[in-house]
Amino acid sequence: VLLQRFHREAEYGERLTSPHWVRLLGSGHDAAANRHYLMLEYTDGPSSQQLLQRLGKLSVSDALRLAMDVAKALEGFNEAIRLDPRYTMAYTSRGWVYYRNGDLDKALADFSEAVRLDPYSAAAYSQRGQIYLDKGELDKALADYSEVVRLSPRDALGYYYRGEVCRRKGDLDKALADYGEALKL
Repeated sequence: VLLQRFHREAEYGERLTSPHWVRLLGSGHDAAANRHYLMLEYTDGPSSQQLLQRLGKLSVSDALRLAMDVAKALEGFNEAIRLDPRYTMAYTSRGWVYYRNGDLDKALADFSEAVRLDPYSAAAYSQRGQIYLDKGELDKALADYSEVVRLSPRDALGYYYRGEVCRRKGDLDKALADYGEALKL
């Protein structure tokens, strides 16, 4: 299942182009290491968030340009989903844009669809768990971060955020155990 997903993501990445996405240059299999890989375009420079933190308040023209970039990215994700409603990465990417723009309901819907389409995507569970955490739905957040840890046991952030959920629920022993595991990784 995971290898099929990898090939599907590689195929879509090679077909879809947008100045708002990192281009996929190619994919392949390293026989010696027995690993599949993607070659992505290198992009230099700060992220939009880093730029905002550095510059502080934006001019009207800069804010408008940034808003237009976000709208174009959403347009690209919508087109990718229209072309193939099973394209998990388009849902998680669009969900992230919605999340960063404060539209938690749309983000939650996209992350939930990504989990439905690919129940092995630790990233989709993690992003959905963050929304549940932000909304105070701690039992749902705990379930999603527990799934992240199960699917990706070397993911320190999965342990950290599961520990954060446990702390907020008042289960300090479990929180400390997860924080400790995150630090080990």
